[in-house]
Amino acid sequence: MASSIKIDGKFNDWEDVPKSTWTTSAKPSAVAMIHQNDGFYFLVDINPKLTNGYTTYQPAGYVLSVGKWTYYITLSVNPWELQTGKTKKGTVNVWGTSTSGATYWNSSTGKLAVTRKRMGKDRTDDAFEWYIPDSAFKDAEQEATSSTKWTFNNRNLNDGSGITYQGASTGPYMLAAAGFVLAGVGFFVPKYVRRRHEKA
Repeated sequence: MASSIKIDGKFNDWEDVPKSTWTTSAKPSAVAMIHQNDGFYFLVDINPKLTNGYTTYQPAGYVLSVGKWTYYITLSVNPWELQTGKTKKGTVNVWGTSTSGATYWNSSTGKLAVTRKRMGKDRTDDAFEWYIPDSAFKDAEQEATSSTKWTFNNRNLNDGSGITYQGASTGPYMLAAAGFVLAGVGFFVPKYVRRRHEKA
């Protein structure tokens, strides 16, 4: 079971979390998303071991699709602010729109940490993690059911369909990504979901 994720730019608390892979012709990335406590946690590690050196942090283009809602996620740290061997912290902006015409905007919500790691003499690896509270997705969560799919993607980093979770209104608890399916993994279930099931 994964330990509680801390947005500190160290990433060691992601070791037990299953990863998927986003791939373009230039840059594969290790990607993960989980729900813990009162929010969603995201990890993207642009891996230089699998590329020709293109490992640059990407602050925009993240999309989380949930039912009729589509949320656009932008990270506040700029690429030119990064220094090798150091972590830069920032915030996250979320813009939501639905097929019914409703909109949602939350500026500077959550937490972000970006670390540029040295991976040899001339190579670096940009890894970044961020947290967004449940409140940013409250409209989608209120309408979600156990069959609702939550799809996370970034076309700048992935040519495929992204990572898809399936879960109830209190947060997704199952991951189905390209190449593998994970079901019944304890740490995907928020504590309050488990308590509700235990009382049933």
